[in-house]
Amino acid sequence: MIYQPLAGARDLLPLDVAQKCWIEQHLQEVFQRWSYHRIITPTLERLDTLVAGGAVEPQTVIQVWDAKEGVLGLRPELTASIARAAVTRIGESEHPQRLYYNANVFRQQQGHATSQHEFFQAGVELLGGGGLVADAEVLLLLADCLTTLGVEGWHLIWVRQT
Repeated sequence: MIYQPLAGARDLLPLDVAQKCWIEQHLQEVFQRWSYHRIITPTLERLDTLVAGGAVEPQTVIQVWDAKEGVLGLRPELTASIARAAVTRIGESEHPQRLYYNANVFRQQQGHATSQHEFFQAGVELLGGGGLVADAEVLLLLADCLTTLGVEGWHLIWVRQT
C-alpha cells in the first residue's frame, strides 16, 4: 500500500477547507446579489460533449470507458456541461439565463508528470445575453467578486479581437 496521494492529487486539510469555504461563500453571495442561480452538472460527461465547441482538446480530458455510454470524460471545465444542460433541460425559458457554478474540474496535464489534475472552479454563464451590455455585466460582476474577496491591485486587460 502506498500512503501518498496520486500524482496530481492533493488532500485539503482543515485550514485549506476553511479558506476554500470562505471564498465559495463570498463568491456565492456576489453571484446571488447579481441574480445568478446555481447550476450543478454531472462530473462525468460524454467526451463528445466536452470537446464539441473546440475549446477543449480531447487529450486534456481524463477519460474513462463505460460499456453502455462509451468514452466519458471528467469535466475539464463547466461551460460545455452548462451549454448541454441549457439546450436539453432549460430550453426556451426566459432569457437571459444567469447561472453560476462552483465545482471540481479535472485536467490531464500534458508533459507534466507531477502537475495537479484536480482544480476548484467558480464562475458564471450569461446565456441568451450578448453584446457590450452582457460583457459589461460580467466584467462588473468580476470586479465585485475581486473586491469582496479583498483582492487588491488587480487590472483588467481587454484585447478586442476583430
